[in-house]
Amino acid sequence: DIAMPTKQTDGGNETPESRTTTLILAEDNKIYYYFGQPDYEDPDKFMVTDYSPTGLRNVLLNKNYDIAMQMNDLRMKRARREISEAEFKEESSALKKSKEGQSVIIKPTNGSVYNNLINTLDEVQICGIGKYAVVELEEPDRYLLEKFSGNDKLAHIEK
Repeated sequence: DIAMPTKQTDGGNETPESRTTTLILAEDNKIYYYFGQPDYEDPDKFMVTDYSPTGLRNVLLNKNYDIAMQMNDLRMKRARREISEAEFKEESSALKKSKEGQSVIIKPTNGSVYNNLINTLDEVQICGIGKYAVVELEEPDRYLLEKFSGNDKLAHIEK
């Protein structure tokens, strides 16, 4: 499921800005991202990371930490055979649909390669994110890339 960010914090199928991350897959294995609605004036809110061990996964886990840890606990219970596969699927599905969960919008550029998309989708699954969509890059995103992509401060968020 995907719900676009909104300033509302309750009601409907909408996801608050605080729980929405947009990933722009660019050339040279770079991932530009922002949280909520884009800020066209503040370059510090348009960040960049990569696929390294301290890159994309940490960005996603930082925003979806509680759900990811609960998913990890479920995986451990399944591995120890404390719950059945059916119970695991039911409980993990409920967790991914949780109102506390993160939504991710993935926007590949022409400069990204197919493997970037596959790696991104893998990271989304590993981090227990149940709401995500792959959509086309739009003109406002191109503007952000042109305006701010020279600010390549790699964000390696430690948790």
